[in-house]
Amino acid sequence: ERQALRGLLADSLPQFGSGACYYLVPRDWLLHWKAWLNKAKKVVSPGVVTKVGAAAAAAVERPPPLAEAVRSYFCPCHPLQPRLRVRPPVVAAKRSKYTQQDTDIDDLIAINAEDWFNLLAF
Repeated sequence: ERQALRGLLADSLPQFGSGACYYLVPRDWLLHWKAWLNKAKKVVSPGVVTKVGAAAAAAVERPPPLAEAVRSYFCPCHPLQPRLRVRPPVVAAKRSKYTQQDTDIDDLIAINAEDWFNLLAF
């Protein structure tokens, strides 16, 4: 799982390519997932689980399923026409490259289709 989602673990801004497909993921869910994955990594060393590491991992619960987190960002007032209850992220163009302007303040983060399907399998 770590290898497949290496790009998400590196705190880099996503770059958008022409003709590619991207999905929006709640930023708070993604941060929770990263914290949980990093704690799980620290707990398990080569065959040894320390008491301190086990307590640290227990402090960070496994995040809820991604589909459930995404559904929480749709406006409940329009069940037949799903609409976001938050603003979509701002995309900036710089030297013919498109990126999400600021992943630190946006409620949603754009990720590529491969990462999306890997996260859904999580």
